[in-house]
Amino acid sequence: MDQIDRQRGGPLVPVSAGVGTSYPLCGPAGFLAAISAGLESRGVAANQIDFETFGPAG
Repeated sequence: MDQIDRQRGGPLVPVSAGVGTSYPLCGPAGFLAAISAGLESRGVAANQIDFETFGPAG
């Protein structure tokens, strides 16, 4: 699953995305880490990435 998430991260950064673009993410910690890393590797600043984690209760 980790590999699939990274592959899906590519299309999240369209060519027209600019400095003021915000990237709201929600999901389990591993997913968020993979997608955030993919965004940052494409030049998105960490302060443009907002996230909320969720996972199994308990």
